[in-house]
Amino acid sequence: MSVPMHPSRRRKRGYDQAALIAKDMAERLDLPYRDDVLYRDRPGAVQHLLKNAAERAANVLSFGIRDVPLDGLRVLLVDDVLTTGSTLNRCASLLKQNGAVWVVAAAAATTVPHALQKNAAKTPKEDPS
Repeated sequence: MSVPMHPSRRRKRGYDQAALIAKDMAERLDLPYRDDVLYRDRPGAVQHLLKNAAERAANVLSFGIRDVPLDGLRVLLVDDVLTTGSTLNRCASLLKQNGAVWVVAAAAATTVPHALQKNAAKTPKEDPS
């Protein structure tokens, strides 16, 4: 299953990239795909644009889970971009609270951590000539 995107954001964008990736992975791995478990009740901010851990923690509270029994299931949870792990951690926690035995997270890409961005800005650039 994928980390859910709020319906208004999906309408604006025209697609849900995490869902497309998750559906493709499920098909290739011969696994069922479910989109009836997790939901997002408000659009929320894009994680990588938030300034601190407190903002990121508050932002992921928009994720919820429907009353769907997951007892004994193993879940592959897919997101498009891994930033801090807050989103995947929140969704995995919800899935486990509903009975999932374990949750494996996969992301198609990751952002560069802030510490590395700052170090990269300080590193002298090589002369291409």
